[in-house]
This record gives sequence, structure tokens and C-alpha cells, in this order.
Amino acid sequence: MVHPLVERAEKVFMHNYALNSMVPERADGCWQFDTEGRKYLDFAAGIAVASLGHNSPVLKKAIMDQLDTGLLICPATYATRPRVEAAEALLAASCFDRVFFCNSGAEANEGAMKLARKWAYETKGPQ
Repeated sequence: MVHPLVERAEKVFMHNYALNSMVPERADGCWQFDTEGRKYLDFAAGIAVASLGHNSPVLKKAIMDQLDTGLLICPATYATRPRVEAAEALLAASCFDRVFFCNSGAEANEGAMKLARKWAYETKGPQ
């Protein structure tokens, strides 16, 4: 039997992906629970950067702390305490010396291509 929500979704979503028959209702840590109360180990870890687990108290506290100071969305032309502290933590845990924060996969790819071109120009010269 197809879940009623999946039936509704089939009518309104583009059919570029096959819908999963499991309808998640809530999640906690690495577990998801469907509308029937069944428990699933989430191997997908969310999409893209959403691999921090579900319903994390640490992540919720960080989000609430940020909301308490105002939801300040600034472009990369501003240095904000959270952005600088995140960059410092990333650098401390890696072998890199700079961080590039971006808003999307497209922007990340564009940045990677520009860095590759810069590296090639600086190490191989103009081609």
C-alpha cells in the first residue's frame, strides 16, 4: 500500500527522482522514524552538508545562540565572529592555510576551478 503522502507527492513533484516509500516523521541522532513508528538507521547522512545527525542538542544550542544574537546573514566581505571561529577550527583540523566559505555547490565548484587556474598560472606560467 502506498502512503497517502507519497500519493500526494506524486501529483505535485517533478518525476526526476523516484520517491522512497518510507515517509520520515522524526529523527534523532543517526535514527529516523517513519509515520508507522518504525526505526531506521540513516545511512544517507542527509544531503550535502547535513551530515551532523538529527536533532543534535549541540547543533540546536548553536542555532539558538545565533538566533538570540540575531540571524545575521552577511556576505563574505564581512568578518563575523562565527565565521572566523569556524575557519580557525577548520584550519586547525586540516593541512590547509585558508578557508573559502560559499553558499552552494555551484559556487564551490566555481571557486575550485578558479583556484586550479590560479595554481596552474603560478606554477606553469601562462598557457
